[in-house]
Amino acid sequence: MRRGVAALVVVVLLAALAVVADRITARAIAAIVRSELAAAGFELGEQASVRVAGFPVLTQLLSGRLDEVTISAASAEVEGMTLTDLSGYARGVEIASPFVAESADFAATVPAAELGGALGPFPAQVEVSADAVVVSASILAVPVVAVMEPTAEDPPGLELQRVSVAGVEAAAESIPALLRGALADLADPSRYFAGVLELTELTLLPGEGIRVRATGSDVPLETLSAAG
Repeated sequence: MRRGVAALVVVVLLAALAVVADRITARAIAAIVRSELAAAGFELGEQASVRVAGFPVLTQLLSGRLDEVTISAASAEVEGMTLTDLSGYARGVEIASPFVAESADFAATVPAAELGGALGPFPAQVEVSADAVVVSASILAVPVVAVMEPTAEDPPGLELQRVSVAGVEAAAESIPALLRGALADLADPSRYFAGVLELTELTLLPGEGIRVRATGSDVPLETLSAAG
């Protein structure tokens, strides 16, 4: 009887040790994933969570592929731009550079202030309403207002609807080419995911910013943050 109890205790202890070792491995892999993202320019905030899903992780490691990696963060720095409320997952992730994922799905909010900063040398303010993004800029002390609205196309984006210069409606071609180019960049939110993910959703958050979601297959996570 005692031998049976002793054997059971040993089995339980070994199982517990295996679970502990597996969780330690999972945390170590998550730390590596986070470090690799940071090295590529995708810096997660302090409160971010990177988690390797599935059990046991050790067998995933031996197979060279992780079942699923989930990421969530209140904020993330991407090429100098701050994204908020980031969440997503990557499945079937190879454990070798460039860490190709069979599938990936990420969403984030681009704050209005960050949209204004994306216009480069032009002092600009961006306001987001339920149906439009209004960009107010100043060029040589002349006020320029551009109104952009979501498109119904696939993939979604923003389309320049009208422009006014000094309060007078004008053709888009009448504003400097550099500003037109900056507005064109603003109209293509897929650039926040480096073009390696396809934009599937774009939602305007009044007074807050733009919520974007992007998905893809055979995604090299190492290049996810190389936004242009």
